[in-house]
Amino acid sequence: MAFYDALTDAAFDGKPARLKKLIAQADPALFKKATQPESVKALYRRRTPLMLATMGAHAACVKQLAPLSNASDRDCDGETALTLLAEYQSGNNEKAVIESLRALLEHSSVADVNAVAKSAARESTALSNAIARGRVSVAGLLLAAGADATLRKASGETPLMQAASRGLPRLVKMLLPLSDPQAKDHEGDTALSMAIRSHRPEAREKACVKLLLEKGRPEGRLPGGKTLLMVCSGEFIASLLPFEDPFVIDDNGLSALFHAAARGDAMAVAALAPRSDTAALASMRDPQAKKNALSMAAQVNGECVRLLLPFFDPNEANPQGRTALMEAARKGNWTGTRLLAKVSDVNRLDAQGYSALALAVNGGKWETARELTPLSDPQTGRTRALDPKGEPSINFGLWVEKKGQAAMTVNTRPWALAMEQARRGDWAGVEMLADAIPLQEIEEWAKEGARELQEKAPKLFARMEAEQLRRATPSAIRLAAEKDREPGVGGVGDARQKRRPRSL
Repeated sequence: MAFYDALTDAAFDGKPARLKKLIAQADPALFKKATQPESVKALYRRRTPLMLATMGAHAACVKQLAPLSNASDRDCDGETALTLLAEYQSGNNEKAVIESLRALLEHSSVADVNAVAKSAARESTALSNAIARGRVSVAGLLLAAGADATLRKASGETPLMQAASRGLPRLVKMLLPLSDPQAKDHEGDTALSMAIRSHRPEAREKACVKLLLEKGRPEGRLPGGKTLLMVCSGEFIASLLPFEDPFVIDDNGLSALFHAAARGDAMAVAALAPRSDTAALASMRDPQAKKNALSMAAQVNGECVRLLLPFFDPNEANPQGRTALMEAARKGNWTGTRLLAKVSDVNRLDAQGYSALALAVNGGKWETARELTPLSDPQTGRTRALDPKGEPSINFGLWVEKKGQAAMTVNTRPWALAMEQARRGDWAGVEMLADAIPLQEIEEWAKEGARELQEKAPKLFARMEAEQLRRATPSAIRLAAEKDREPGVGGVGDARQKRRPRSL
């Protein structure tokens, strides 16, 4: 047992000189998984010394152990030395990894190269592990050794799909002659659709798409009846337009332009708008939220709002009673808010009684709130009773219990929401709306903690002090005024009332 511990430690720690001495003294059976002591099986997850050496890419140790070991041996997770090498080496020295792999391949068969590691969490091969880690050189050596490029993962994903989704053009080029580019996974995605889903593609994703399009025209629909134009980033629109019709709609009646607006892809919206049915766009609705394209875009991108505004009525409301301005304010899209505030009813209330400013304040979206404050009435809103069981799951209101009232109520006025935000630790709103908060509310609040109010909201506190001073001194001010008007002793008096002296 002690000897086997020393052997496995030398392999795992990468000590080739020590390992060489131990190998000379060891029984050859110790390098096989089946002959490991039971206690060691539990400790090392039934991994042989070779597996432990490959996990660290200790090339010198792997070269010593590979001839003595069986490349087909598996640990308790179903992993082999090859799958472990491809899986664990993501940041190690490239040269050491390649040397370790070549030493393993010298003593491995094609069956070993294509062995599938099946564990409770996943199912993979050495090739799929190498692609998942972005190891292009390792994947190339495995393909040269006979790795099967058509083997699919449990999800139906092929190595080509993996390489395309990770943006590995060198590997895509290697795999294309060995793969079917039109193959689909269990979700209906192809290698091309996986490559173009990136919203901010880099040069490598673009290179993958170019390679896949050169292989042939994209065929068929994606899940939900979507086309590639509906899921691709704006950078790929020009490449796909020769193959795809932008007027096509999916199973929910939505076009590529609607999908581009919903994800806030301004480049795609700009490219598709002149080539799409913009009249039909106004009638399209998201199947879940029932929002139009302008409201969807208002949540994420101001430039999309600018491009879409000519095709929509900005005051159109969704089933929740919210306009595009309210959606922009709620999500903190201040550029969209600035554009929409100029053409929308800023004081309109949604079904729950919130204005656009109230939604911005309640969400702590202060940049958006600053855009709306000069145009909005901070008193717009209402106090209403709430039924906890009947309210929507997403409630943007504040729950305040009123004395003598069993039901809960909410005050949706922006200043009330700003006060509640301050109680939670965010004081930006009360300073922004200090002039709108009723003095009675400020005084009640000061009773809870005047010092904190003075420190965190000086503008609000100064307003309260000025009002209290005015209330406390009206009689003194009046007496002083009367004294100024009286002539005679004790004061200068009113100059107009003083008797003019006779001229000599």
